[in-house]
Amino acid sequence: MGYLFFEARYEKVRIGGVVRDAAVLSAIGIGSDDGGHRSGSAWST
Repeated sequence: MGYLFFEARYEKVRIGGVVRDAAVLSAIGIGSDDGGHRSGSAWST
């Protein structure tokens, strides 16, 4: 059985000299064969 973990949060980011809120989504997947994991992240303003 594999596992998939998600985390979502808001962070302050500076874009073009302006501080804005950004949504950040992170995901980590761990396979059932213990052969490794995959991870990724995305953000949106």
